[in-house]
Amino acid sequence: MNVPNAIPHPPEIIPTVFLHGFSGEANGLRAFADLYSGPKAICINLPGFGGTSTSTLDKSDDIYTYCVDVWREIRRVIPSGPINLVGHSHGAMVSYVLATQHPKDIKRLDLFCPVARPQFIPRSLIGLVQLLNSTGIPADQIVRIGAHPFLVGLVTRYMFHPDWSVEDRQRIIDMRTREAKFYSPIMFDLMRQTIHFADTMKDSYCTVPTRICHVSDENVASPTDYLWYESHANVKKIKEITGGHLCVVANPRRVVELFGHEEEA
Repeated sequence: MNVPNAIPHPPEIIPTVFLHGFSGEANGLRAFADLYSGPKAICINLPGFGGTSTSTLDKSDDIYTYCVDVWREIRRVIPSGPINLVGHSHGAMVSYVLATQHPKDIKRLDLFCPVARPQFIPRSLIGLVQLLNSTGIPADQIVRIGAHPFLVGLVTRYMFHPDWSVEDRQRIIDMRTREAKFYSPIMFDLMRQTIHFADTMKDSYCTVPTRICHVSDENVASPTDYLWYESHANVKKIKEITGGHLCVVANPRRVVELFGHEEEA
């Protein structure tokens, strides 16, 4: 687990923080962060992922409460000053909420493959996990089942894109296998965030300048999820590419070439 310490930076430079997607961890976005923003970009673990925990008193299925923990982690690494925020998938969802909560501290918001309402298959998997949990099966037992290499591989292959190379696919397999070691019961609460996000945030609006990159060949977010964000944010740029939901980790160089580097996007 990579937990960055507080990172000093020149006051004239606004640091960029990257938030990974569901079941991910900080290092999963490292290659993309280096290409998009440069090696000084900061990748953090969302609370509950990568072996981290959430505050014991927090109700993590409440995305507002959860984002208090996320902001606390960001401020542990960058104690003061403005930041730019880049989120992928579930991390885009969290990034949006943070930007509505801290508009004076977040100068720019970049959302890649943002999720507002998951597609049927991901939503069904979440429902199955919740059903198992409601029958009395202990959460830690469900987690052990979900982290079994066979199931991890099955879910991973659902995410595959036909244009990925053998190397791209192996990179995703290795990443998911590594991430599965850190699965924990807190993920049940975080799944509920995803299911209820659009309704919870329906009356919100993000004033922070926002850029959106979405894909036409989604297999996690619904095809119109990017439109939800477009109607709820101060969007300065929006661009459609291809490559599937995990494009930023499978082929980050291609994403940057199509969407642009941070200073160009």
